[in-house]
Amino acid sequence: METASLRHILVTDWAKVENTPLCDRRELEVDRWHAWAARLAEVEHRPVPVVIAQLKARAREVAVRQRRELLIGLARDLAVSRALCRSLDPPWQRRLDRLVQLTGLAPETVLAEVERIAAEVKVVIPA
Repeated sequence: METASLRHILVTDWAKVENTPLCDRRELEVDRWHAWAARLAEVEHRPVPVVIAQLKARAREVAVRQRRELLIGLARDLAVSRALCRSLDPPWQRRLDRLVQLTGLAPETVLAEVERIAAEVKVVIPA
């Protein structure tokens, strides 16, 4: 496997770890990730800590973007539900709960941010 592909896989996999609550992370997966990262460093003839730090930094950027996309998706769904005078379904609440877990913020804070963004969404309902 070429190093660019392995690097992409490692970044993607660590982003998943970043977006998994600490209590749900699997130690074996984290250990396996570190072993592959060490192998990449060996192939690239670079220090392991430097490669791991670079991979994790890029993965954190990806994880933050994914959380932002989740936040925007929740806001969009909230805006549409309000425009159609419909209640939110349980999967929406589960996604909100997951975002609360991932951010570590108070549920009220996350919900307020979702509502703030939802207020900016323009919903067009076809006639």
